[in-house]
Amino acid sequence: MIFIISAIVVPAAQQPSYLSRLFSPANLPTIGLFVAGIVGIIVAICTLFKIRDQARETAKSAKATADSVEAINRQAAIMERQTKATEDSVKAASDNTKVLIDIERAWLIPSGPVSPKSLPTYRLAPVQTELLVVKIKNFGRTPAWITDFFIDFEVLDNTNIEEFTGLQRPQGDYPSARPVPSGKTEEFSALSRNS
Repeated sequence: MIFIISAIVVPAAQQPSYLSRLFSPANLPTIGLFVAGIVGIIVAICTLFKIRDQARETAKSAKATADSVEAINRQAAIMERQTKATEDSVKAASDNTKVLIDIERAWLIPSGPVSPKSLPTYRLAPVQTELLVVKIKNFGRTPAWITDFFIDFEVLDNTNIEEFTGLQRPQGDYPSARPVPSGKTEEFSALSRNS
């Protein structure tokens, strides 16, 4: 038996280049994942930069808010002081008005002694009549109108004059009213009967 061996010599084909092998269909999914990973890393880095910027802005905003709260508290304290000053001014104005009213009003005050200076200590008759005269002077700056008056006397057991002077102001129209100008003295007289 005879065997024939024949060899076929084929020239060597060029080997594929590295880039050809890299981008071969078998490696395409791996390349896609690599590119996706790189893009993800870039996006993550950009996101971290944005988060850092937002954190800085948030810190600035928090500081501005704290400053605003401090300014509001200072304004509230100033407003409280202004309110107190206004209340004090209103009270002072009210007090001044009261003082001005007291200064400008008519002040009717007995002037001089009551006539007679003393009542008799004995009776000449069962009923004794005395003429009592009181001089009233207007010490105020404005005229006063005497609308009514009465004179009476009473012997008190003590000096508590409040018990005696709890009289009511007369009511109604006063046809016999007369003015008492500032600085003028008027005499008022009445008969008093002591029985």
